[in-house]
Amino acid sequence: MALTWKDYELTPEAVEEISADLQSYISSLGAERREILRIRLTVEEILIRIMEGHEDTPQIKVGMGKQYGRYSLDIRFGGEPLDPTESDGDEWSGKILSTLGLSPAWSYRRRMNRVTLTLKERGKKSALFYLIASIAAAVILGLLGRFIPETVLSALDVQLVTPLMTAFLGLLNTFAGFMIAFTICSGVMGVGDSSALGRMGKGVILRYLLLSALASVFGIIFSLPFVRLEFSASSEGGLSQIDKITEMIFGILPTDPISPFSQGNTMQIIVISVCIGAGLLALGERTAHVRTFIEEGTLILQRITEAVCSLIPIFVFAALLHQFWVGDAKVILSLWKPIVLSVGLALLWAVAMYVFAAVRLGCSPVLLLKKTMPPFLVAFSTASSMSVFTTCMDICRKKLGVGDSLVKFAYPIGAVIYKPTFIVTVCVYACVFAEMYSLEVSVPWLVLAALTSVFLAVAMPPIPGAALIVYSVLFAQLGIPSEALLLAATMEILMDHVNTAFHVVFQLVEIARTAKVMGNIDRDVLLRGE
Repeated sequence: MALTWKDYELTPEAVEEISADLQSYISSLGAERREILRIRLTVEEILIRIMEGHEDTPQIKVGMGKQYGRYSLDIRFGGEPLDPTESDGDEWSGKILSTLGLSPAWSYRRRMNRVTLTLKERGKKSALFYLIASIAAAVILGLLGRFIPETVLSALDVQLVTPLMTAFLGLLNTFAGFMIAFTICSGVMGVGDSSALGRMGKGVILRYLLLSALASVFGIIFSLPFVRLEFSASSEGGLSQIDKITEMIFGILPTDPISPFSQGNTMQIIVISVCIGAGLLALGERTAHVRTFIEEGTLILQRITEAVCSLIPIFVFAALLHQFWVGDAKVILSLWKPIVLSVGLALLWAVAMYVFAAVRLGCSPVLLLKKTMPPFLVAFSTASSMSVFTTCMDICRKKLGVGDSLVKFAYPIGAVIYKPTFIVTVCVYACVFAEMYSLEVSVPWLVLAALTSVFLAVAMPPIPGAALIVYSVLFAQLGIPSEALLLAATMEILMDHVNTAFHVVFQLVEIARTAKVMGNIDRDVLLRGE
């Protein structure tokens, strides 16, 4: 289904007609009333800005429909460059919102201005539905395998099931390195874009990164008492450990630009990406074309990665069927340990964050919990932080008393780069799977696990199923067998809901704490309700 186009002379009457048509179309997709109103007001403002940016009545084309698998709105008009989506907010935040489909994106090519907005469809079966269906199908066929001759099962596994798993992992690994490289490079360049906010912008990003690093250390340290890891014999000698740490540090420095991608060395890819991003940042507008290429390349890779991740149910089906037919299906029963440990540590982290924030803010932890709990329940039920995006922005302003300028910058960026409970979960998985597969570990191995989990969480694209990319890259980096991906994907069914819900409330708490430090909070609003 392609876009349906209509031509207009952009007058006040045309603005009203376009808005009415758009509202009818979004309603047909089953969108919520609040979302319909938000989109209509946004588009009306864009159309008015286009009209005000021309001395004469501009000619525009408006398209609505499904394109490349997504419902979208497309507005096009000729002439000189005119960005009607510009706002008083931060440029980087605006790019993040457009990437997430929460705000329009503007582009200019061949003397044609283009504004696009993704329209979300409601009622479509979620990825969780297909994942559960694939597990159910694998269990049924796996049990039926008991009545099929072993030679037939072996042949089916070799000719069909194993190639399916190999093909998926190949696709995932092909694009994972490039996805990480482009995302981190764009992020480094974005720091320069946020410099317009001065101390506030850089302070927010730094706090998010420091807390993410703290979460990784927390995850590793509190996992160790619950797992039995086999430390290498050399770990007893302090000098040997120093040698290993030194070797690890120098090992993350690439020797050439090709081997990190061909060998899947994540840390070397990250080093290359940071260096390129820093170089482009230093050169500024002289590298505008390269910056545009990287930003658009990031969007392209996100779309490709999203398509690959949509195949996760097929991988889970094949991997689980393989376990039933020729492996040991009982290993699935051991999943209780990482799930219980991850949820327990998430709760412990939550208690620590709420108490610490309440002390710093000078309010009751119960009051803070009461004000931030509503989006937690919605995010837990939907496993989508975007479903509560607008609600959380309103809570920051109206219940926590955070200044509007800080909210506009801190919440969109935090929604992408601040994932503390996911980092804790990744660290738990690393330790549990090291125990499960009897890996020999060392202090440098634990340091590498902590560092990699932080960088991968920050670089993880905001698309469904992206967590499996993190697990795939991390396991390869730490020497954990690829069979662990099946277990990680199975646990993600539950942990995606848990982590998303915790991320939402942790971000609200951290934004309030940051606002207090920066003197950008209204204490009367914060304490209202005590």
